[in-house]
Amino acid sequence: MSIFWAFALAGVALLLIAAVYLVWMNWSGDEMWPRIISALGIGAITLVVAVLTGLKPSREELKFASVVPIDDETRRPPLLRPDPEKAFDPSYQRIADLASLTLEINESAQSPDQISTYCAELLQYKLLSDLRDIQRSGTGVGVALGAPRLQVMPPNAIVKLPDQVELPPSAIAGYESNRFGKTQGAHFQWEIMGGLRLPQETKVELQTLNGPERHIILLVRPGYFTLEITVEPVLGGATQPPDGTHYLDNKAHTLTALVCDVTVTAEFEKLTAGNWRTQHYKRWVAWLMAEIAKRNRVS
Repeated sequence: MSIFWAFALAGVALLLIAAVYLVWMNWSGDEMWPRIISALGIGAITLVVAVLTGLKPSREELKFASVVPIDDETRRPPLLRPDPEKAFDPSYQRIADLASLTLEINESAQSPDQISTYCAELLQYKLLSDLRDIQRSGTGVGVALGAPRLQVMPPNAIVKLPDQVELPPSAIAGYESNRFGKTQGAHFQWEIMGGLRLPQETKVELQTLNGPERHIILLVRPGYFTLEITVEPVLGGATQPPDGTHYLDNKAHTLTALVCDVTVTAEFEKLTAGNWRTQHYKRWVAWLMAEIAKRNRVS
């Protein structure tokens, strides 16, 4: 115990002894105990009010736009081949990640509404995968499709949790509602990468809401925080592949880009605002928000 707290507790004890002594000196018998209880009650109420006054809830919000490109012929993200110097460009990597998640999906979207839902659901699953993958450390080595170039990637500056657990996809409520999580490739990735790293007792849920259409990833640590990632499809338009990339079949294609608004909101509760765990959770959430935006934002 620090010297500060030792003196503080000693001061409280002396004040309590002084109050009891004064009551004992001035009242006796039946009058004494009600006054002592009343004084202790007032002191307890004052302490609770003082503590609550110092606790404040907090809220962080980050918004950015992300794009899911769709090949007008195949109705899925295009398969691209990068030039060697573009192999690890973030814009190419994002499209490659989206395309890889659709390779085992036989169904394709046809109507505008179906395309909108398809793209938003795909982005929702990519964001869930990103939450899992960015929490892995270690130096990485990568080779991009069609690019004879080796890239050595330094380990991520990962923010660690004091009470970390891994949540498998089977424990994520609503996971089966997303078609892109049902493929063999998706199951294999979870086996290789492991579960979603979270604070203990955190619950995760995938939701789909209508009016307007929204696809949500919800993380709740009861008593501490709620982290919500919302994907909302907004509009589409013609687009081109990133500079330095080419269609894998070397044929001419037309692309439509579906723009989605992504909103990441974190709310921390008042009653645990001063808890030591909350300080760790705030750093972890802020880091996750920045990494998610870096991987998916379109400038």
